[in-house]
Amino acid sequence: MSVRNSIKNDVIKLTVDLIRINTVNPPGNELEAAEFLASWMEKNGFDEVEIQKIDKNRGNIIGVIKGSGEKPSLIFNGHLDVAPPGDLRHWKYDPFEGVIADGKIYGRGAADMKSGLAALTVAAKYVKKHEYKLKGDLIVSAVADEVHLSTGARVFAESKWFKNSCGIVIAEPTGLRLVTAHRGALWLKIETFGKTAHTSMPHLGVNAIYHMTKIIEKLREYRFKYSPVKILPPPTLSVSVIQGGYRVNVVPDHCEIQVDIRTLPTQNHEEIINDIAKNIDELKKKDPTLKYKVSVIADRKPVHTDPNSPLVQKAIKVGKEVLNMDLKPEGAPFFSDAAEFIKHPGCPPVILFAAADTEQSHAINEHVEIDALERSVMFYMALAKEMLGEE
Repeated sequence: MSVRNSIKNDVIKLTVDLIRINTVNPPGNELEAAEFLASWMEKNGFDEVEIQKIDKNRGNIIGVIKGSGEKPSLIFNGHLDVAPPGDLRHWKYDPFEGVIADGKIYGRGAADMKSGLAALTVAAKYVKKHEYKLKGDLIVSAVADEVHLSTGARVFAESKWFKNSCGIVIAEPTGLRLVTAHRGALWLKIETFGKTAHTSMPHLGVNAIYHMTKIIEKLREYRFKYSPVKILPPPTLSVSVIQGGYRVNVVPDHCEIQVDIRTLPTQNHEEIINDIAKNIDELKKKDPTLKYKVSVIADRKPVHTDPNSPLVQKAIKVGKEVLNMDLKPEGAPFFSDAAEFIKHPGCPPVILFAAADTEQSHAINEHVEIDALERSVMFYMALAKEMLGEE
């Protein structure tokens, strides 16, 4: 069997095996997948393998192909958790079966991002097998909880493996596009507080839902202050969750919404929060009974890697030489664990690159093209050689 066929078979099998381990978040339960990958890495020649326990059923897995130590390390990163599959009746195949059909692999996580994680891991195996003379370590990190709060990314970023790196490659689905920037995500919870009363005498209460409707209208009218970023879409704001009231015959004294705000590198999250509060305070001046509270659920920073960084330039070079593609720096509307990584001192340049199409993330009948998946492995292998090999 040719090396290329071996690589193709390995990445297909590893992708299917990972899809069959249910890591839907919540609750995640990524530890089973981490233990499976640890065993796979040990059997396939990784020099160092370690599981980072996070919680009872949650954890990261780190695998290392050792270099000579003459250069900083290169980090290949992916996440173990996946989004819920939704209504199973809409799926053509069982989302946790990893079905191969029509040149594609189907299943929850096939795109986001068990195929990408498999491709990174298989690439590292063949970097070792081909005995590339690496001057720096090649580190494969698979982390928990990306879909929710990036807990695993934070734990990894605080570990020894994150230090002294020349770059991070995250296998978020990009459709073989080179993504060097993505928007941030600021998730807010806004609460209003009123006073209960019998609904036959509503004038004796203060209706928290009525107050919230005014706030929602303010948010619909809200206009961001920002400078555009050429490769990214404008910032957005969406009210995506609302809860309030107890019974039909009780004036509600509490209402809550959750707000998803996507931001640009030219914006400051603290300024956005203060600006929203200022807008709500204008309502309060007109109605002193309005009481509210704004809390931060999640704060993920925007990412914008310098296109002239060695990581980006070598990725462009590899794209041309290995994939025969003219890659150029592009932006993505979603966020990734890069938003957590850049908070930590010494974070190197970060790029996102993987085979699966972005539109397949969290989709019904999620899938990845096998040909593209194989090509992504070749890209990762060549990039590791460019970044860690001889000058």
